[in-house]
Amino acid sequence: MCAASGDSGSSDGASAGADHVDFPASSPFVLGCGGTNLTASAQSVSREVV
Repeated sequence: MCAASGDSGSSDGASAGADHVDFPASSPFVLGCGGTNLTASAQSVSREVV
């Protein structure tokens, strides 16, 4: 089964400083696909490509 990664950036909005993946893409039985490339400066995102 394939599922979109469903992240909110690699931190997923958490302050732990680690990368996170949302369920169902985090399941070992699912192929997580997709991702986002962000270009940021200071505290704002200037470009986002999925």
